Amino acid sequence: MTQIDRNFTMNETLSASSPRILWMVSVLAIVLMFTACSSGGTEVEGAVPLGSREALEKLAASYEEESRRLMSSPATLAPQERKAFVRRVFTGAGYDYDITLQTLARGGLDNRVQYHHDLVELLFLPHLINRLDQLPDIYTQEEMMAIEQIKAQMK
Repeated sequence: MTQIDRNFTMNETLSASSPRILWMVSVLAIVLMFTACSSGGTEVEGAVPLGSREALEKLAASYEEESRRLMSSPATLAPQERKAFVRRVFTGAGYDYDITLQTLARGGLDNRVQYHHDLVELLFLPHLINRLDQLPDIYTQEEMMAIEQIKAQMK
């Protein structure tokens, strides 16, 4: 086989697999772009530090940012959408909603501390204007147990 024949065979192979390579590169680019956009550059730290003014300010800034993206007030959203909104607020501030809920359920809340009230109010936003019988539509059983434990601490 001559050099020209080898080059011709290689070019035929590349051109035959080009659609597949192009498709794989496109999929990879889309996945990387989605991953970069979805992370938003915010690293999630875990639970919101209890009593931290700085943490509440970060949550407030994230709340305002997420609110601007909505077509209406967060209070007018359906319960599941409000829950998704609150999760985005926590993530945007660098915290995890679920970890915060479970951490606070284990104790440490003081109903005399305004920062604690503010944090609990944000955690409970998904169900604040709903009837008790609608809670299973919004929360998992584990989340409902955590909410009950938090309510008991805040009495």
